[in-house]
Amino acid sequence: MKLNRKKGSQINYTEYFHIMSPKQKMLYTSNIHHVLFGLVAFTGAVYGFLYADGVPDTTWFHCNFYKINMFDFQKYMNMVAVGYFIFDFIFCVYA
Repeated sequence: MKLNRKKGSQINYTEYFHIMSPKQKMLYTSNIHHVLFGLVAFTGAVYGFLYADGVPDTTWFHCNFYKINMFDFQKYMNMVAVGYFIFDFIFCVYA
């Protein structure tokens, strides 16, 4: 947002958000959604990689069954990702 501000302007960021056009607000909000989804996806991926089925010592490194089958947590994370991609597609179509 700082790049979009005029030099020497004393408008703070919340005031600047309120004077944005509706399309600019949607695109800015979309960028915030991307960051939040990235954090959720990263933490879910790390957890799923190391401890998805809830049984100790079944990480991706130790368990071949774990490598070729999906546990419930991994299915839920895939549904979160699919839901986000559908949301982002609709959001971008109407932006």
